[in-house]
Amino acid sequence: MAALLFAWRKSSPQLLLVAGTYLGFQHFEQGTFAALILSIGVIALRGILPESLMGLRTPAWALLGVALGKILLSSYLLVAGINPTQGRAAYITDSTWTRLALKESLNDWPTLLTTLFAGAWIIVIVTFMLLKRRRDQAVLALSLILGLAVAVITLAQTRVFVMTTLALLSVMIVVVFSNSAIINSARAVLGIEIVLWVIVLQHLYISPNFGAHIMPTNALDYGIMFVQQVIQMR
Repeated sequence: MAALLFAWRKSSPQLLLVAGTYLGFQHFEQGTFAALILSIGVIALRGILPESLMGLRTPAWALLGVALGKILLSSYLLVAGINPTQGRAAYITDSTWTRLALKESLNDWPTLLTTLFAGAWIIVIVTFMLLKRRRDQAVLALSLILGLAVAVITLAQTRVFVMTTLALLSVMIVVVFSNSAIINSARAVLGIEIVLWVIVLQHLYISPNFGAHIMPTNALDYGIMFVQQVIQMR
């Protein structure tokens, strides 16, 4: 995702193609929707982007690279005697698993909504407030709903949503903290930072055998788990 943002910032179709190809090698599905969501989101934000991000080439160029990366990877796997359709695509097309993902997402929808952005919901809300036109708000909402739809039908809701919307969220963070009214208000900046730090991300995923699982992913929990593992190794 960093390569995608770097290539877009350079406004280079060639770099976007290269970044997309890398994403196609790494993860075709997430790369496709990340580039698509970023492209739609940038259209919505074009009126409030800082000067450094105005007039750049559309990130949609990366979609060609993602497709190219997938074709090259699939060709290599076929030559190596490996079925390229194995993996996530195999169970996304299985209606049993899709129904399970939808059911568990509905059962845990409050947690699902919280885990999508965690404290970064404040960035999303402020961005919507900065957009003055309903049309732009609707386009931005469409991009986020697309990410939600992709996340819900998978068995790793939080991870998939974060990966597909991370690039757009990064742009929204730049938009918010480039706004003069916000950065000139110490209270506004402090309030946003407090929400970002206090509401930590949780990881919601679905196990085909055991249903929904929720894992806290804040630094303190991971630090404690790391220390416990080190102690157990002694």
